[in-house]
Amino acid sequence: MSISATATEMDKALEGKVHEFYQEGIDGGIMMKLDRFKNLAVLDRTFENKSLKDIKDHVPAKEPRFILYYSSQLNSTCPVWLICCKPRAGYNVMTMMRYISCLHSLGQATRAFEAILAENIDELSEEWLKEQYI
Repeated sequence: MSISATATEMDKALEGKVHEFYQEGIDGGIMMKLDRFKNLAVLDRTFENKSLKDIKDHVPAKEPRFILYYSSQLNSTCPVWLICCKPRAGYNVMTMMRYISCLHSLGQATRAFEAILAENIDELSEEWLKEQYI
């Protein structure tokens, strides 16, 4: 089995949500996943007025996800982050490699300030995110 090149493109629904996300500036996030058949990043779900701690509870236990996260409480020079969430357990290593290989290019496509890997989902919080920037 080979790993496809990075999926830097987003499907139309995700592109629309990302555009809306930036226009409205609502605290919260967009959860996305990779569609391995289309080789695209696709919309999974959105969260308005939710903290990173609230959003992390919706990450599947055995599948990686990307979270494009915005908080007005974060440093104004870096309000938007793309976070690749590593599953808690029982994940497919090839799938995780695919997500990691897409992290920075998808970060550029979504215009995130920074793209980072979250090794431990249970640590996700605004405080954790601030520590990553220091």
